[in-house]
Amino acid sequence: MASWEESLKIGEGFEEFVRTDVNKKTGLRMVKNFAPDMLKYWDFDIFENRKKIECKCDERAEETKNICIETHCDDNESGILTTRADYWMITDNVQGYLIKTDELKRCIDEGHTSLFPEEPTKFLHMTNYPVKQEDGSKKLMNFYTIPIHLFSEYCVEVADINEMTYKELR
Repeated sequence: MASWEESLKIGEGFEEFVRTDVNKKTGLRMVKNFAPDMLKYWDFDIFENRKKIECKCDERAEETKNICIETHCDDNESGILTTRADYWMITDNVQGYLIKTDELKRCIDEGHTSLFPEEPTKFLHMTNYPVKQEDGSKKLMNFYTIPIHLFSEYCVEVADINEMTYKELR
């Protein structure tokens, strides 16, 4: 498992890959969100149409066959519960998954929330899972682990990461 610093570099590398790939394939200009008070809400703005994009590299997804979607950090809402992004671009380092935020929320509702507790859920909501930080401390995270085969059904595009077209973003 990668260290916190390695994970940060991987995530930043994926963001830069998406930015340049979208620009090259669509001609759209993605601009990094540098507003300090808005950084937790989305990663990029598309200059031409003002769509907001969140990028996530799920390093363990290929191994676990699940996509991890954060909901809380140290008892504070985060991730999918606070995002202002229109789309999420997620990778497992092999495939790219482009999903509308509303569809991601619907996926969570249909696969977990609307079924719980009456029926077995299609995926788990992990709570208070300790995640080691750069300084050696731990943050308690809550997140959904969504099987990739279910998650894919909600995406607007799924392809080899190098074959993504991003047509939906135009």
